Amino acid sequence: MSNEYFVRRDGKVSGPHSLAMIRKSLEEKKLKANDLLSLSSDGPWERVAAVHKEIRAGRPFFNQGANANKPTETPQSKPQEEGQEDWLGAIDELVEDEKLLPPLKVVRPKNKTEKHKASKEAENDERLTKNLTIMLAWVRGGLVAVFIVVGVVFAIPHLKKLGDLTASTTQDSDVDTNPVSDGSNVKNPLKKLGRLLRLNKKERENLESSIRQIESNLVQSERTSNTVFQQQVGRTQSCIEMTAIVAEALGAEASDTRAIMSKRSQNDSSSKNVFQQLAGQLSVYLEIMTLAARQSGVSSRDISTCLESAGLNDRAAKNVNQQIAGRADAVQEMARLLAGKLGASRDRLSSISDSASSSDRNAETVYQQMSARQAGIVRFLGAAAVAQGAERSDVAEIEAKMASDDRGGGITAPQQFAARINRAFQMTAVLAKAIVVK
Repeated sequence: MSNEYFVRRDGKVSGPHSLAMIRKSLEEKKLKANDLLSLSSDGPWERVAAVHKEIRAGRPFFNQGANANKPTETPQSKPQEEGQEDWLGAIDELVEDEKLLPPLKVVRPKNKTEKHKASKEAENDERLTKNLTIMLAWVRGGLVAVFIVVGVVFAIPHLKKLGDLTASTTQDSDVDTNPVSDGSNVKNPLKKLGRLLRLNKKERENLESSIRQIESNLVQSERTSNTVFQQQVGRTQSCIEMTAIVAEALGAEASDTRAIMSKRSQNDSSSKNVFQQLAGQLSVYLEIMTLAARQSGVSSRDISTCLESAGLNDRAAKNVNQQIAGRADAVQEMARLLAGKLGASRDRLSSISDSASSSDRNAETVYQQMSARQAGIVRFLGAAAVAQGAERSDVAEIEAKMASDDRGGGITAPQQFAARINRAFQMTAVLAKAIVVK
């Protein structure tokens, strides 16, 4: 016999109901995200938001944990008598503005074979990177030796000819602007390879100057912001600009980052209010974070999975605030992928993920979801910064300030969200400086 379920809302319990009936009520929007489901009238309970996918697929849920051994029928789960009021069918069909969406779910290997395969792929990637680094060290040493020998044998006139030939080769290579597999337009193939040999002095100086300019621009923007919502937009724009620095420090072309950032003004011009403007900025934020993740070495498969899940959540959003929460969730997941490739430990990333998921589940409003996901972005970027050599004290200070923001008396949900966006900007700047100064 298939399982039957009880529904609880505002302390009232109805049931038992069949899975088919639960599914139908969900499709007809008679169930709300915060309604609770259980195999027993006395719990334990699970939110509809956490199991809606299983319901829509017609799959039984509560198949783990304490519910695994519960009988399909209990003294409290007697079938409804004919004519009994169908409380579930009377649920109000209106969808609340503050209805919550489930957090972004990323598909991961489920069985041992897939886990083993993923582990082997990671080991192969690590071995390939190590071998390439060793090979580049030999190549660099060999090139130095070659130039010395050429200087001795051919003397200055021949070196001049060699220089002319090298310049000609570089100009010819600039003609090839076909996109490579990681999505960037690499005009000079040697330039991308050179990233493994670290940034040169001129590149470091340019990026350091850009970091200072972005920090200065945010200070000016704060002075002209009249509302907390304008602060949210301005700080998100600064996060986008600083993430572009991270992407370029990892090898992205400046033309690629500029093309993405140019979409900010396009989104602003099509937005009817500040909330739509923020949603548009978060879309650009996700795109520039994706570029940084791709440049760090995140696989196309992981990136595609993240973006597909983000698209599903975006289409399921009923209002602009749900769009904002969903896109913040996608940025958080992309930041996790970036941190993993930049060297953050799996234990640290797992701890941050668990904390973020717990905060997300406990959120009672959309704004609380936004703040929870923004806090996850801050911590993932902090883990990446430490892995890249940033001072742990700098990262710890920003995280401590984030905690003190929350303890401030009288802070509203929008103010909390704005404060955490500011901490994300500060942490991105720490990460950018850690990469650039290497």
